[in-house]
Amino acid sequence: MSFDAEDRHTVNSLPQLSNLYATYGVEINALSVDQIFALYERTGFLYPDKAARLRPHLGLVRETGGACCARGNPCYMS
Repeated sequence: MSFDAEDRHTVNSLPQLSNLYATYGVEINALSVDQIFALYERTGFLYPDKAARLRPHLGLVRETGGACCARGNPCYMS
């Protein structure tokens, strides 16, 4: 089997993302930007020193992230 045929076989045998999303309950844009930042803080990703450095820019970050999500783009901010 040629390399191209192997690749086609591999790709064709993979499950569709939509099926995986449904199986595992994956949701895109399920959280608002505020919920994402709250999650960042709860999990320690946005620790106090980092938050202090970001604080002057958070308005722009939230605005940009919210605009991105509002246009239907996946928000992979988490």
